[in-house]
Amino acid sequence: MTMATWDDLTFGVEIEVSGLSYAAAMQAVAGALGGLTFSGDRTARDAAGWEWKAVNDCSISPAGCEIVTPILRGDEDMGRLQAVVRSLRAAGAQVNDSCGLHVHVGSAGLKPAPIARLANTVNRYEAMIEPM
Repeated sequence: MTMATWDDLTFGVEIEVSGLSYAAAMQAVAGALGGLTFSGDRTARDAAGWEWKAVNDCSISPAGCEIVTPILRGDEDMGRLQAVVRSLRAAGAQVNDSCGLHVHVGSAGLKPAPIARLANTVNRYEAMIEPM
């Protein structure tokens, strides 16, 4: 039995930002990924056919949006995510107390022990993860 590696795990991210319209946020995503095919100003597909979205989140103040990634995997996709975050910041995206970051990790192939280790790690570093 083999243990799941970083490249086996899937993850998706929801990035909440203020200070950008939906269209401006998606243009920033397009700039980071080398162009997207848009369907409206809130949804686009990258060259791999993966869908990126800018969705409403009424908890963000002042007005902003939430960028929802497609399902990502491993280092290459982490690099894409980092490029998107840098591009959002360059476009004027701001983060304040009303913004959050949600990371969803796929559980396919994970056994109970690694999930317990992840929960323990999050618990151990919660003070560094959670805002003061």
